Amino acid sequence: MTVYVPPPALVETPGFRPEAFTLDPQQDRVTCPGGQQTTTKERSANHTGWKFVFARHQCAGCLPQARCVATLPQKKGRSVIKND
Repeated sequence: MTVYVPPPALVETPGFRPEAFTLDPQQDRVTCPGGQQTTTKERSANHTGWKFVFARHQCAGCLPQARCVATLPQKKGRSVIKND
């Protein structure tokens, strides 16, 4: 007996999805769709990946910032989790 389970539907979210952020594993950095890069990271809350965090000034000066985050955070920029 073969059981087919369809993949869950992706929920449309405003802004860029994590797949739009490019991970360079050799340099241990992430590049955003606007060309900004960060190496600042911390382990995700459930320990399944790394949360890369951009500086607020990077996001403030980035051209597609309005498409990336609805409102710019007060202390940090955008963060994105890259799963293991």
